[in-house]
Amino acid sequence: MKKILLVFLFICISIIANAEITYGIFPSLVYLENGFFIAPHARLSTINSEANFHLGPRLGWVINHKLIIGSSYNWNLSYPKIYQAHPDSSYYAKSEYGGLEIEYNFFPFQPVHFSIYNLVGFGGLDILLNKNKNIEEEDFFIFEPGIFLKINLTDICHVASGITYRYIDKLKNTYISEKDLGGFTANLAFKFGWF
Repeated sequence: MKKILLVFLFICISIIANAEITYGIFPSLVYLENGFFIAPHARLSTINSEANFHLGPRLGWVINHKLIIGSSYNWNLSYPKIYQAHPDSSYYAKSEYGGLEIEYNFFPFQPVHFSIYNLVGFGGLDILLNKNKNIEEEDFFIFEPGIFLKINLTDICHVASGITYRYIDKLKNTYISEKDLGGFTANLAFKFGWF
């Protein structure tokens, strides 16, 4: 996990260093081209081979059309079954997470372009008996890098679709391992704002 975080920090520093700020030695925020967006963001993944659907908002500050610093939070809309105790008792998982997002757009003025995305944050996992009785709660750390394909529909509406990978750490749960909760995620977001 430490190596992953070092790679993430290196990427962030490289992104900021290439943000095309060229006004003097100590540039002022006055010279930056700023934008902002809000987006509903859907994520589809699996927990223990069961489909898991998250939905939540994203907020982002767009710097020079390329660098995005923002945050997101994702609510679990599905309850993947993780364990069948006996015919009348099943255990289900419910997870939520969010955190800081850093994203870099390549060729943002092209109608179709791509970006590199990273999320670092925290989440919570609940184990439910028959979807109604909470029997275990745990917190976890999440690191989720990915890549997005983006389409500029209009000046104020962009669509982003991509693949991310969830790395989970600090999870100590009786029913689900960090490996079970982590994995690939399909993403779809509709961004509205000034880019």
